[in-house]
Amino acid sequence: MDIAVNQKEWTIEPSPTTIEMYQWPASQLLSIAANLVSQTWNERFAHLGMTHAAVIALQELAAEQPISQAQLAARLQVRSSTLSKTLQGLEERGLIARVGVHGDQRHVIIRLTHRGTEILLSVKEVEGSFEASDARLLDGIRADLVEILRRRPDM
Repeated sequence: MDIAVNQKEWTIEPSPTTIEMYQWPASQLLSIAANLVSQTWNERFAHLGMTHAAVIALQELAAEQPISQAQLAARLQVRSSTLSKTLQGLEERGLIARVGVHGDQRHVIIRLTHRGTEILLSVKEVEGSFEASDARLLDGIRADLVEILRRRPDM
C-alpha cells in the first residue's frame, strides 16, 4: 500500500491503491474528485484572490443577471445560506452589488459590477491556460456528468 504524508499534521496516512478505489461507491469517487478539482482551481485562482466557488458564482451571475440570491443559489445547487458568505466576500471586494428592489431591502437582487466583469476576464485567461490539459482528462467524462445532472428534476 502506498503512503501519503499529511503536511498539515505531519502524520503518515495510508494512500488507497487503485484496486481499492475501484471498490469505492461511485458517489464517493465523484465527491473526492470534485473536492480535488475545486482545490486545484483554488490554487490556480489564488493570485486573483478568488476561490473556485466565487468564480462559479460570478460566472453564473454574468450569465443570468440581475438575479436574487435565492435564484442564484438554486442555479448553483447550493443553499442560500452557503452562498451568502461567498457573496459577502464578492461584495466587499466590489465585484458584485446587492440592490433592493424598488427600495425594499428585504427583496435584493445581485448584479455584477464593472470590477467583477474585469476579474472574470482574468479568470478566463487562467482557465484558458489550463484548458488543453484539463480537456484531455475531462472530455471523456463530461457527457456522463451532464447526464447525471440532467436527471435532477430541478436542473
